[in-house]
Amino acid sequence: MGSVRSEQTAALVVFSVTGLVSATWAARIPDTQAQLNLSMGQLALAVLAIEGGALLGLPAGGALVSRLGSRWSLWLGLAIYPTMLAPLAIAPSLGWLAGLLVIWAGANSLVDVAMNAAGVELEGSCAGRCCLDCMPRKAAACSLAAWPRPAPRPDTSRY
Repeated sequence: MGSVRSEQTAALVVFSVTGLVSATWAARIPDTQAQLNLSMGQLALAVLAIEGGALLGLPAGGALVSRLGSRWSLWLGLAIYPTMLAPLAIAPSLGWLAGLLVIWAGANSLVDVAMNAAGVELEGSCAGRCCLDCMPRKAAACSLAAWPRPAPRPDTSRY
C-alpha cells in the first residue's frame, strides 16, 4: 500500500477518468447517430441499452468487489470501460451499438462501485489525517470544471 497522499491522488485520477470517458461518449452521440442514420427513437433505444447495462453492472460490481476487493475490481473495470469507446465509435448497426453500450455501461457500473468502495476504504485509512470531505472532492473530479479550483462567484456588480 502506498502513502495516503498517493492513494488520494490515484483516487482523484480514477474519478476524473470516469468523467472524461462519459463526456467523450456524450460528445460522440451526434456523430454516432449520423453515422448509423438513427432516428430519435432508435437513438433512444441505444440510450436505453446504457440503462440496462448499468442495472446489470451494479449488482455484478458489488459481487466482484466483495470477491476480488476494490483494487482488482477497479483494474478490471478500467481495462474495459475506457477501451470500449473505440468499438462504440465503429459500431456497424443499432444492434451492435446497443450491445456494446450494455457492456460499456456495465463496466462503468463496476468502476463506479469499485472506486466508491476504494474511496470509503481510503477515508477510513485517513483517520483524521486528511480532510473530512474526501469523497465529495473525488466525486466532483468527475466534472473537471469543479476541480481543482473553487467555483467562480457570480459577478453581482452589474445588478
